[in-house]
Amino acid sequence: SLATFIVIFVVSKLFSLSTMVSLEFATLSIATSPIMVMYIVNQNQSSGQVTERILHLSAINSIIAIFLFKLVFGLLVFQQSGNIWQATWASILMVIFSIILGAIFAISLSFIMSKINIIAYDRTVAFAIFVISLVVVSVACNLSPFISVLVFSVFLRHKRVAIGKTQRNFGALGELLTVILFVFIPSVLHFGDNTLTLWVSITLILARILTKVIVVGLCSKFDGLSWSKSFLVGLALTPISVFSILILEPSKYVGISIFTQLSSLSVMLLLLEILSPIVTQYALDKAKENLV
Repeated sequence: SLATFIVIFVVSKLFSLSTMVSLEFATLSIATSPIMVMYIVNQNQSSGQVTERILHLSAINSIIAIFLFKLVFGLLVFQQSGNIWQATWASILMVIFSIILGAIFAISLSFIMSKINIIAYDRTVAFAIFVISLVVVSVACNLSPFISVLVFSVFLRHKRVAIGKTQRNFGALGELLTVILFVFIPSVLHFGDNTLTLWVSITLILARILTKVIVVGLCSKFDGLSWSKSFLVGLALTPISVFSILILEPSKYVGISIFTQLSSLSVMLLLLEILSPIVTQYALDKAKENLV
């Protein structure tokens, strides 16, 4: 995550972008879209060492990306408003309380699931209700629903909390929400007044992919994977697009539209929206972890 941040920041500055825009690019580039990764994994019924690393790293990268983005966003709020309390709430305090809220919901769900014996369909409904409720409470309290939900999922997975069998992607509800999500994303993209040309966007994409592949690959001796599988893990972390838009969207509710500053990001996101599923699919195929 740190390497991605540094490389993208340096590359952005080389193309004469402002420091603030370069910081925003760098923080968003850290993230890997959990939505895209989970969809590909579930569709292919993937399982194995590479799949597990991808699932964990996509969540961890996204949490780090949101945390750093909130710090940068807090600095931007302070620059525009001069209100130190508003800047602090928009960054550090929001992150802390979002983490606490996600942990509370995870502990509550694991306790409830351990006390009742219901079928997979009912468990799916209960799990979905908890996630939706967590998002609603986060928004109502002006917290980050992304941090809360990611902490919620990481806590359950890391602690190996058994909530029983559930339908993949929340069943029919998940399919409906996926359609709504990918209808919403194009509606907020702005392709006018781009400051980056197509080849600059491609340069940023390649820099991000190469950084993740090289760094994760070099860490192979620490994580128990072979060199080839570690490189495939890094390659599979390519998806970013949907998640970046979701991080940016709430900013307009505090009176700051970052989309105006990062309109050129649309080119990069559009390319990754098309290419990233293919890259992740290829990595899982090469690792021989796809059952479908």
